[in-house]
Amino acid sequence: MLRYAGMVLAMAACTALGVCMGSSLSERARSLRELERLAAMLQREIQYAATPLQEAFGVLAKSSYGAFARFFSETACAMERRKAGTVEDLFKQSAELLLQGTGLSGEDVRRLVRLGARLGHADAGMQVRTLAFYQEELAQIRARAEEDCRQKAHVYRYLGFLGGCFLVLLLL
Repeated sequence: MLRYAGMVLAMAACTALGVCMGSSLSERARSLRELERLAAMLQREIQYAATPLQEAFGVLAKSSYGAFARFFSETACAMERRKAGTVEDLFKQSAELLLQGTGLSGEDVRRLVRLGARLGHADAGMQVRTLAFYQEELAQIRARAEEDCRQKAHVYRYLGFLGGCFLVLLLL
């Protein structure tokens, strides 16, 4: 009886592992979509409303959720306090602390930090062009992430289930 319970638990654990790995791929794609939306909002705020960067980050904080809201809110507050020297430093500190639970890869966060470095040294026109370039780059990355999610999420789930079946067979 205990042996069968162990087999069922092993099967469930392996299947859950596969499901978690598949959902991490979809979480990254969802975060990239949100980041793309926020970059478009930031571009519009700078281009059409002529909003200063610090205030634009506050607007983004109010119109986003979760880790992104905390990221932009903390960055806007740090800019107001002038806690760090440059926007790049602020982006880097905030990104390392607040964007860990979003599903973004390390490279995605580094791209965001590079965006912050470019935004901090440019006038409004250059900021708009930089954001347009970032959005194009982000759209390509998001498309690849969504394709990976479509292809690999099912594979991870099936491998988790099949790994559980294999483990049960080994236990027999």
